Amino acid sequence: MRLQVRRTSKKGRQMVKFRVLCCAAVCGGASAIASAQTRLERNFDDWLVSCQEAQPRNVCVLSQTLRQAKTSQVVLSWRVARTGEGGDVVTILTPTGVSVRDGVTISVAGTDGLVATYNVCGPRACTADFPLDESWREALRRETEFTIAFKPASGDPLTFKSSLKGFAAAYDYYAEQSARDALAD
Repeated sequence: MRLQVRRTSKKGRQMVKFRVLCCAAVCGGASAIASAQTRLERNFDDWLVSCQEAQPRNVCVLSQTLRQAKTSQVVLSWRVARTGEGGDVVTILTPTGVSVRDGVTISVAGTDGLVATYNVCGPRACTADFPLDESWREALRRETEFTIAFKPASGDPLTFKSSLKGFAAAYDYYAEQSARDALAD
């Protein structure tokens, strides 16, 4: 394939840059866009804390991703992020083709299970979220595993047990970093 280069105006170059940034974000390359900013990632056993320097506070995410053993395909992703009001929200990403009306069921010993309602389904994933209140946070810190279940549009519910190993230390680090004005290790 041969590429042709042609001169463009300043406005044309800006539109090309904008389209490249949009394409990178849509195609999963958002981390490439952010590479010019300071980024910090730290593992805590089965959990990952990722922080991006931002104003007025750092933007951090505490996450765990479950993959199918044979294919490494993502089956489920669990992310905790700080809201603009200072609370935490859990966002669960599932594959598409789920029964949206059934939501995602989450349970941890010592809590009443809950059903998170799906809020959006796109071409790559569906998302459901719920606020991470103190009782849930303490249960996640205390226990060794949690269970997540969702139902495909056709078929039996899928249930996954996930490890909480490292969650307490990861959450503490996430909370500390989220409160900072600049990233620090």
